[in-house]
Amino acid sequence: MSNNFEYLNGAINISAPLPDILQEKGLDAFYENPNNAKWGDVLCRVLYHESIHFWQFLASGYIANLISEEWKRLDHFEQMNEIIPKSDFLKNFSQRPEDIPFSPYELTECWARYWDVHTRSPARIIQEEGIEIGEAKTYNNRLAGNYSWIEYDTIMQQGEDSHLYAQPYRWLLEKASGNSYLIALLFPVITHASFGSPDPVSVFTSCFERATEEDIIKEIMEHRSGNINFDWINSWTFAWDKIVLPTLEEKNLPGFTSGFDVIQRGTLGTHPIYREYLEKAQVLWKFVKLANMFDTSGEDQNDISDYSMDEIENHAIKEMAANNPWIIFALPGQPHYRNLLGHYLSPPIISFKNITYSTNKATSMWESKDKMDETHETFESKANELEIRIRRFRAAEKAQSLGLPLNAFE
Repeated sequence: MSNNFEYLNGAINISAPLPDILQEKGLDAFYENPNNAKWGDVLCRVLYHESIHFWQFLASGYIANLISEEWKRLDHFEQMNEIIPKSDFLKNFSQRPEDIPFSPYELTECWARYWDVHTRSPARIIQEEGIEIGEAKTYNNRLAGNYSWIEYDTIMQQGEDSHLYAQPYRWLLEKASGNSYLIALLFPVITHASFGSPDPVSVFTSCFERATEEDIIKEIMEHRSGNINFDWINSWTFAWDKIVLPTLEEKNLPGFTSGFDVIQRGTLGTHPIYREYLEKAQVLWKFVKLANMFDTSGEDQNDISDYSMDEIENHAIKEMAANNPWIIFALPGQPHYRNLLGHYLSPPIISFKNITYSTNKATSMWESKDKMDETHETFESKANELEIRIRRFRAAEKAQSLGLPLNAFE
């Protein structure tokens, strides 16, 4: 059983078993602490990685449009009993023409790898994946926690599946002349913005080329705090205004299109599972605004010197989410944002080695530590019906490719 996210139906496949405690209480505890030893050594990486792919879709107009194209093909087959060929838009997702350094698919994998490495820690992954790194004990120029830039950069270029994710990161290291901090700081905001455009690789590469201009690097390095979680928040507006927006304007592209926009406006609005996430997202938006109101209710009575750095950081994280909810999707490795995504927008169906887990269709405003409410309707029945439709569509595709009648494998 392989680990993957099936874009057309929203299902995630995980090769590891789901522990009994998570079967009983739900996945909130996992997203709160994916590295908990109770989950084992495999689940922490693969479930989080594939969940990131699901959240990428919700945040990305580009990825959502890919799924929408495939959804149209399935609908056409069901209505007309005919398989229409894949468009160039679909084909180009995984292709790397000579004039671009990597494909959109490679960039999505680099995007997910970036966050699962940050969350798990390169030092642990080096041991788990058996990667050799000659200078791993040189712990200078730290990113965060107990690992160095050398370790982080190595992990992003090596590993069993490095052919899927390494090329974008190698390109970044070359363009940034090895400035690992610049890459770590800007990768989240630029990748998020790029996949909100119709041409993610072009926007991504152009943004990073702009980011290496001397005045921008100077501004970024002057505000470096030593805490990457805080720096992500603190630099967001500058990066968006000085790097992202000028690049989009130069290319005459729209500001940002999310996956939710595509679901709401197009054919994915008929998708039996994805359309439900429009309402689930509204619950999340309401929560982050409410949480920020509680967080700021008494702030006028205190001077900033009365707060610790951790308190200032926590306040900034909540305030930024309330003012710009998209940062939650851009920074899924930020612990508070990961908790929010895991609770409010967890993947609909996850097939583990030992059980198939289905998320509740409705989302409660507040997290619960109690046993899951079995009276709530889950996505299970809708997912089962959809799987039958997709299986029939794929069988017809296969039959046509072999020159057989479309119903040959029914």
